[in-house]
Parts: sequence; structure tokens; C-alpha cells
Amino acid sequence: YLMGVGYPLDLVVCSALGVDMYDCVYPTRTARFGVALVDCEAPGTLRLKGTEFARDLRVVDPECKCECCAGGYSRSKLSAMFKAGDPVAAQLLTAHNIAYMLRLVRRMREAVLEDRYAAFTLEFMAKFYPGGYDPEFKQDAGPAAAAAVAPEEEGGEEPVAGKKAKKAKGKNQTREVRDPATVPRWVKEALDAAGIDVTGLKPAN
Repeated sequence: YLMGVGYPLDLVVCSALGVDMYDCVYPTRTARFGVALVDCEAPGTLRLKGTEFARDLRVVDPECKCECCAGGYSRSKLSAMFKAGDPVAAQLLTAHNIAYMLRLVRRMREAVLEDRYAAFTLEFMAKFYPGGYDPEFKQDAGPAAAAAVAPEEEGGEEPVAGKKAKKAKGKNQTREVRDPATVPRWVKEALDAAGIDVTGLKPAN
């Protein structure tokens, strides 16, 4: 049992280490700020309040059967609803995020039962980190790297993949942040402990 851990990436990694129960408000809390969970590269979210979604007529996830997606609510509609302060938008996105998490843990459970969790993890990492594993990045920002996966809900822009020299300020220091499109060191080390090797992940073409 692991309390307070709810990011999809963390669930995949921690389950590889033996955790099988989680308790976290993240899927619902982040929905209230207009952030949708989706299967895409890190950070695996859509910040629907962003201007890029103002004319996006696609639903959040065409493969999702939640009330929000199956109901035909477009990203544009949800963006406008959030900006107008319509509480229904948060309810719809909450339903979506919970549905996403249920699908994720169902896939994880099936992979465990079929004895292919390592393969599932590598497939997840390949999609989440299309830059693959880059051994040239010796430095990692630790908690700062987590910010690349879980951006602050209230303000602040997500890091842009491909920028290898962005700086992150710690309490009393400035450290270099890895390219957020590549597997971070903490993920590699955690999966190493689980016997899952990510060094073979190559950048997506």
C-alpha cells in the first residue's frame, strides 16, 4: 500500500517494485484545474485551459468511453467551460481522469497475470519518453525531474521536450534538468532494481 502516489508513471514504476495498492487525489484534483490524463509523451497530460485547445474539436481521447469523451465534449468546449468557470467542466474531466486510471491499472493487472509486466513497462516508457534512454545525461534533477512529469496545476508552463540545458533552481543551488523526452535517471534506477532494463529504448523516429 502506497499513500499519496497517483501519477500514472509512478504507478507503473512502483508496481514493478511490488506495490499493488495506491491512494491519491491526483486524478480528481488535477481535473479540477483543467488537466486531462492521456496516453502520450511526458507529462502525459493535456492542459485544456491552454490557448492551443481553443479551436480543437477533438474529444480528449477518442478511445475513452467515459461520460466526457463518449458524450462528445470537445477539447475546445471544455476549454471554454473552464475559462468561464463552469463547474460541469471539472465534473466531466474528473470522470475522464478516473476512467483513464481504471484503464491503466486494468492493463497493468492483466500484464501481471499474464507474466509480461516487464514488456508492458517498456511499452509504456517508450510512449511516455519518445526520446528513449540517453546515457549522455549524467545529471538529473531528482525532484525537479518530477516537475517535468507532474507540472504545477496552478500556473507555470510544462517543460518543452528537446531542451537539454534548462536550469532548475533548488533551495540553494541550480541544477541541470534532463531532456523531459528521455528516461530520467530515477526511473532507470528504480526499474533496474525491478530487473527491467530501459537502456535499450531508442528515440522514436
